[in-house]
Amino acid sequence: MVLGQEKVEEKSNEIKAIPELLKKLAIEGCTVTIDAMGTQKKIAEQILDKKADYILPVKGNQETLEREISEYFEKEVFPKKKKDLEEAGMYYKEISNDHGRIETREYYIEKDILWMVDARKGWKGLSGIGACRSTVEENGIVTTSTGHAIFSDPGMTAETYGQRKRSHWLIENSLHWCLDIAFSEDQSRMRKGYAAENMSILRHMCLNMLKQENTCKVGIKGKRKKCGWDHEYLIKVLENTVA
Repeated sequence: MVLGQEKVEEKSNEIKAIPELLKKLAIEGCTVTIDAMGTQKKIAEQILDKKADYILPVKGNQETLEREISEYFEKEVFPKKKKDLEEAGMYYKEISNDHGRIETREYYIEKDILWMVDARKGWKGLSGIGACRSTVEENGIVTTSTGHAIFSDPGMTAETYGQRKRSHWLIENSLHWCLDIAFSEDQSRMRKGYAAENMSILRHMCLNMLKQENTCKVGIKGKRKKCGWDHEYLIKVLENTVA
């Protein structure tokens, strides 16, 4: 469900918009996940000040930190026995099989980070680091990639880390993909004034209502069509009632 949005001004980027959006949201007790562009020290501090936790991916935008974390996992964590890591809450694995595509995701965490002197000084609330090694087999071709992150929750386990990271990427399928397929958002040519921002708000509102109506067992695009064909169903969606 979409709870809020913030317009990115012309000649600006998400780094300036994210803090403004965070000001509007009640996130106490939540874990905030953001794309790599949002991995900024001030943003991490703002999240903690609002009594929430963060999981922030570390990529090329934090080159030194990424190299430091990557080298540590390669030398100190990955060589260890997975059974021992799992018993310590430092390892978790999940496998998904969808349309002939098999993906294995292995999540690792490390909370013994006293050696990260500069990082602990620079990143408020830093409690640990994480890694996700993803292996995908499709049409006989196997590809492997590894992503890294920092997190603030001192009670984090590898399983929790994996669940929260996975929830972040589900946004791509449950939100952005739906907006493109069901609402043709990527094809929109609206540019003038507040048209694009206003239509984005309306699409999010409609998507939220359509998802909450679960008596019609079709996709979002099908529900949109049914709203146009069936006045009673349209009223049901607008009133958010479930028969």
